[in-house]
This record gives sequence, structure tokens and C-alpha cells, in this order.
Amino acid sequence: MGVDTVKSRVCHCCGNIFENNGKCPQCGADAHQKPDSDTVKKGSSLFFKYMGGRGFVAKSFLSRAARLENINALITLGDNYFKKCKYEKARKYYLIAAAQENSYAIYALGNLHTKLAEKVDKTHNLQQAAKYFQLAVTLGYNDAQFNLAQCYEKGLGVEQNSQQALGLYCRSAQNGNAEAQFKLASSNYWEVGTDESLMTAAHWYHAAAEKGNADAQCNLGYCYIQGKGVKKNESEAVRWYTLSAKQGNANAQYNLGICYENGRGVEKNESEAARWYTLAAKQGDAYAQYNLGVCYNNGIGVAKNESEAVRLYTLAAKQGNVDAQYNLGVSYSKGTGVAKNESEAVHWYTLAAKQGDAKAQNNLGVCYERGMGVAKNESEAVRLYTLSAKQGHANAQYNLGVCYYNGIGVAKNESEAARLFTLAANQGYAKAQYNLGVCYDSGTGVTKNESEAVRWYTLAAKQGLVNAIEALKKRKINF
Repeated sequence: MGVDTVKSRVCHCCGNIFENNGKCPQCGADAHQKPDSDTVKKGSSLFFKYMGGRGFVAKSFLSRAARLENINALITLGDNYFKKCKYEKARKYYLIAAAQENSYAIYALGNLHTKLAEKVDKTHNLQQAAKYFQLAVTLGYNDAQFNLAQCYEKGLGVEQNSQQALGLYCRSAQNGNAEAQFKLASSNYWEVGTDESLMTAAHWYHAAAEKGNADAQCNLGYCYIQGKGVKKNESEAVRWYTLSAKQGNANAQYNLGICYENGRGVEKNESEAARWYTLAAKQGDAYAQYNLGVCYNNGIGVAKNESEAVRLYTLAAKQGNVDAQYNLGVSYSKGTGVAKNESEAVHWYTLAAKQGDAKAQNNLGVCYERGMGVAKNESEAVRLYTLSAKQGHANAQYNLGVCYYNGIGVAKNESEAARLFTLAANQGYAKAQYNLGVCYDSGTGVTKNESEAVRWYTLAAKQGLVNAIEALKKRKINF
């Protein structure tokens, strides 16, 4: 952007950056002159009185120090007005400090114009912000490197330049900026993914985490729990999750809940798990809302409360959480924690099924096959069973096998039925084991084989399936 710190100055009137010590070419104001030594001393004295005072008297000292152009007073007032979103008043004080070549004030002007860009004249304000960040960087204000890097990365006020952005992020990270360290870590973790890049990611996450960056602490915990970039250490993961969670990081609160629920890196404590899930759920974390719903549904770490489970499932489901959508479908289907409503069950099963959830696809198939909450449509049932069965869902494999066996929604095909029963039976699904026994017993879809039939009847009978027990009794076989 052509800003030369040896010559460049900030106009105390209009904020224009211009060269040399002459008049501002934009507004015509003379170059700002720094206060003389006596004024500096008086300003410093008043600022110290402000620091040691309180109430109205202290504010009076601060205002008087600012009128004498004391840098600390100007910045304090600028920051106070900035926090209150009174940007024009903040700008007035920052400009006087910036005219004295204070790098923080110039950096603050960059942040101020970034905020203004959200409200008015986006292009102009972003360009001004980038110029101020550039000048602050050249004057040695390290935090401005991160902000300028964002400008180049996203093309905010400057032409987009990924290499320029990366260089600034690296410089900022090396100078200790935690946000830049987190940025470099995340880009290495997610965008590169090699063993070397994972180690680099863990290094920068650690650097930022040590500075208290909550996002970095959470991600470093994830590195330790997964053993990515560092040696796997679940107790160390819990330590970092805890530091992040105590700062209110919802992801860390959720992850810490998982650790307590499953006893990973810490002694199992279901009530503590529920406590952390609750904190994350209150921040709108869909995964935590779902897990807390499961806790309430099953009385894990909290008193069982099925209606509270439904409330939490609903919150998560509306955010697109597929497990919550499925569980909510089950709740409406069974009337658990909510009035039974088959059409509402179909609604939630449909949303989960569209996301590829095999359980929901199977249950929705049942709804279409039987006309529960939706118009009966056996061919649609077959389509849904097929999607679920291809994902290895045993119940769907069995249901699809029954459809092929009886010609429900599809052309009758006994060999295909036997194949599907076999898939489900091998997963221990008792009804499929019995039906497969029937196929071998009668030679339907497979070569007749009584010993194979008995084997499958026995497996089903051991799970208590009455039809299988009766089939063995007819042969006077004990199991």
C-alpha cells in the first residue's frame, strides 16, 4: 500500500495518511506538532492522579490529561468509547495519539474502521483499516500483523494475496500472537494433514494454548485424545479441555463431558459429564444437546426425564443433528416424553434419512410399508430398506428380505431374500436367523439343508425367539 513509516503521518483532523511534515493534502490541516516537554510532564502527572483516584475526580484528571495530549489518557478514552461502540468519539482521541506516531493508536484506528465497515461505506472503511494496519505493522506493532494478514487472506481493503497473508501470519505467530498461532495450527491440521504438518499444528496449538487461547486449548486437547501430532495422552487431553471449558468454550465443555461419561483420561463420572453437557447445551451446541438428551432419556448422571430429553432432542434436531432427529422420531413414534404422533415421527425420520442415517431409513421404511403417519407405499418402503441395508443395518436387511420373500413392493425373489436373511443373521439378528432356517428347511432360495436349518434355528432359539424354539421342539432337539 506504499506506506513509508519514515515519512508517513496520520492527520489529527481527518485521519488521512500522508507524507512529510507539511499540510495534509486531504483537509489542509497542518502536520500535528507533539507537545513540548512541560506539557508532557503536566499530562503525565494528571494521568498518574487519574490512575490513583476514583469516581468523578479521577475522570476529571483523565480529561485534563487528554486535553494536554497525554498518550495514555488519549488511548484510555479512545478505548472506553470504542467499548461503548461510540466510534466517532473514540476516533477523535485515537487520531490525536496516532498523529504522535503511537503505533497502538494507529492499530486501534484500523479496528475502528473494521467495525465501521459493518455499518456504513464498507469499501472505504476496509481500505482505511488496511492502511492503518499496514502503518502499525511498519511501526513495529506486532498484533497488527495478524489483522493485516486477515485483510490479505480475505481481500478486505486490499487485493487478496494468500502468500502475503501466510507470511504475515507466520511473523505474527513467531512474535507471540495467539490468534495467529491458532490460525497456523488450524491450517496445518485441517488443510495439510501429513504427520509433519500435524506436529506443526500441535506446536502452534500448544503455543497459543499456553497464552490462554481457549480455542487452541480445546484443539490441543483433541490432538492429545487422538494422538495426532503428539503422543496420545488422554489425561493431558482432559487437562487442556478443562482449561478451555472453564473459559466457556462450548466444544471443550462437550468434549470434557464425553471424557467424564466414558472415563477417558479421568475417572468416570456421569453426573460430571451431564454438568459439562449442560453448560455446552446452554450455548447451543447441538452435540451436547443431543448427548444431554440421551442422559435424561436414560437417567445417566441425572434423574430420568423423558420430556426433558425430547426438549433437548428438538433443540439439536432443529440444528440438523441427525442422531437427535432419529431419536426424536422414535420418541414421537412411541409416545415417549411426548404425545404419540406418527406423522411427526415420519417428519423427523425423513430429515434423518435424507442425511443418510441407516436407522432412520429403516424406520421410515416401516412407516411407508405399514402406512403409519404417511400414505402406505410399499415400493418406497423397499427403496428405504435398500438404502439402509446397503449400510449394513441388520433390521433393514431382514425387512428387505421379507419384502423379497413375499413380493412386497418388489418382484418376488426367494434367493435374494435368503441372501438378505443371511446378511442379517450373520449379525445376530434373531428373526433373520429363524427365517434363514426356514429357507434351508424348505429349500426356498437356497439348497435344502436340514442341518443348516437346525443351526440357524438354534442360534435364534438361544436368543429366546419363540418360533425358533417351537421349530426345534418339533424335532425334539434341546438347545
